[in-house]
Amino acid sequence: MDSILNQTNDRYEILIIDGLSKDETSKIINSYNDPKIKIISEADKGIYDAMNKGIALAKGQWLMFLGSDDQLADDKVLSDIVDVIKDRNEKVIYGNVILKGNTGWGTDGQLYDGEFSIEKLLKKNIAHQALFYHRSVFQECGNYNQLYKICADYDLNLRVAAKFKMHYVDRKIAVFNAGGASTSSRDLKFEQDFSNNIIKYFFKDLYKDTFKGLERKISRYAKLQLRQFKFLSAAYLLLISLYFKIRRHIE
Repeated sequence: MDSILNQTNDRYEILIIDGLSKDETSKIINSYNDPKIKIISEADKGIYDAMNKGIALAKGQWLMFLGSDDQLADDKVLSDIVDVIKDRNEKVIYGNVILKGNTGWGTDGQLYDGEFSIEKLLKKNIAHQALFYHRSVFQECGNYNQLYKICADYDLNLRVAAKFKMHYVDRKIAVFNAGGASTSSRDLKFEQDFSNNIIKYFFKDLYKDTFKGLERKISRYAKLQLRQFKFLSAAYLLLISLYFKIRRHIE
């Protein structure tokens, strides 16, 4: 809480989605007596149900998600990200997190994890504490899939990456504390669905890449036919190559 309230940019709201915790969460939050803070304390169906509630209740145009034991890296995080947003047209901005404690995918003190290509994202996730989403992203890609109890944020990022350019900022965004659900459990349902989901989310790109690959192969073979003075065959192959090129651009 303090890491947010100490930000130099104060144009934000804080939504705390509490699943009827039996500790002193409500008491601590209410002690701040700050109009920027709103707490919703009710039964939920898990982490991503709570995050989906936050999406529905948020009034701002940009959203980020912190776990209860995470914190922003310093007091200028929001100011710096606002500057990036003003200069860019992308609707997804992300940076790095600092790991506090050891996880199954990183070690204490590690800076996680630089810029992500699609290939890198297929191997591991961007920490959700490092991400800022424009709310239109959820309108187009949907919310967190609650079938995935641990990796719904990974699933969301794959869907988002298939539709939006994600802009990387070389900056520490948050401190991620190890020991939560994402570092202590596996999401077998997510693992089971992973391959099919990749095909579904990236089908259009895979489809275009297939046409592109065929177009190049046929074009190379056509040139070989030309060198062998097989003009009719070359012309036929070049027409087919042109067909695939046109289809790729149309699709």
